[in-house]
Amino acid sequence: MAHDDEMVVIRDGLDGEVAWTRSLAEPHAVWDAQIGTPAFASSVRGRLAGGFPNPHVEPKFRLRDDDAYFCIGSCFARVIERQLRYRNLNVTSMRYRGELAEAQLGPNGANKFTTASMLNELGWSLAGQPFPDEALVPDGDGYRDLQLADAVYPVSLERARERRVELREYFGRLREADVVIITLGLVELWYDRLTELFLNITPTFEMTRRFPGRFTVQTSDYIANRERLTEMLDMLFVYGRPGLRAIVSVSPVPMHRTFTATDVLTANVYAKSTLRAVAGDVARDRPNVEYWPSYEFVTVAERSRAFAPDQAHVSEEAGEELARTFATTFGLRGDRDDPAFREKDYLFANPDVRDAVTEGRLSSGYEHWVTSGRAEGRPLRP
Repeated sequence: MAHDDEMVVIRDGLDGEVAWTRSLAEPHAVWDAQIGTPAFASSVRGRLAGGFPNPHVEPKFRLRDDDAYFCIGSCFARVIERQLRYRNLNVTSMRYRGELAEAQLGPNGANKFTTASMLNELGWSLAGQPFPDEALVPDGDGYRDLQLADAVYPVSLERARERRVELREYFGRLREADVVIITLGLVELWYDRLTELFLNITPTFEMTRRFPGRFTVQTSDYIANRERLTEMLDMLFVYGRPGLRAIVSVSPVPMHRTFTATDVLTANVYAKSTLRAVAGDVARDRPNVEYWPSYEFVTVAERSRAFAPDQAHVSEEAGEELARTFATTFGLRGDRDDPAFREKDYLFANPDVRDAVTEGRLSSGYEHWVTSGRAEGRPLRP
């Protein structure tokens, strides 16, 4: 029979002979291959022997050096944007203003952990939906915004409202992005019955006591997350630039605590499995959306190399290798000009630069290093 693309998929699935032919022709299609054979290097076992699995992806589109990039998601999104900036790309999600002014809040204040909280922010920033004042929850002498991340202390109502304006401008930059990178993180959702909003972070134990019945928690399933991710992408393509491309991934950083299961380990596996299925299925159906297997890259690699000592966050080594593979896959330059540069080390070594970043006068320590720090002979390490 003919094996062209029109005849590959039959009613009961993929034709058997075609499936075998394709698999035999694809060097990355096997997990293990005998050491010393030509197939070994491309197998997962062979790639792991080289340090990291470096997933093989045949992208639907290419990225350009002059693209504007915006990363939205959990702390893993900060890893990606930092690595993109190291490659001298225009990462608009790294430019903070007032929302970075509180040192305790920091850049992680923009983290979004669930599809529901991302969809909230897109609605307020792109679609013009009003942010309800009731979502600023009273706490002692101040207020907390549970749509932020790491809101470690209450602020005045005036400051909480100002921060909302700043965040609307921040996420409004999605309108100017050529490439949006989305990292999905959690499926446990806290819900505010007063505002009828899903939250981004967990209300404190004291809040649940002070406002009995106001906050509930649930686990979102595949269908709910797929619907929200689809709505997010629809909104981005309506309000974003023509030709916008989106890349969806799943954060390998595990959840810190579970509220709906007895063991955070099993709850985390459910969350990541659900989001991995959602991301892959949604991306498969859209020509301008690609799935990037960052979760597989990190979790399959040797744990001592892939994760930081806390066994939760991604190591600098893994982040660097992941970014190199990402860049070369999508047609960008894999290596960077200053491989010894590390953002956090540079900021700790240069307190004046750290202050400038915190106050929003600089987008990053790397910006300072490129424009003046290298010429000044600034130290890279504390």
